[in-house]
Amino acid sequence: EQNIAVLWVTHDKDEINHADKVITLQPHAGEMQEARYELA
Repeated sequence: EQNIAVLWVTHDKDEINHADKVITLQPHAGEMQEARYELA
């Protein structure tokens, strides 16, 4: 949940890309990616 909250507060593309790397390390990468696509 903390990772999802980070995506909501990040608006810069560079920060989003950096967050994407962190998401890849998370076990729920699939769910995180879906949330990121909704924000996009």
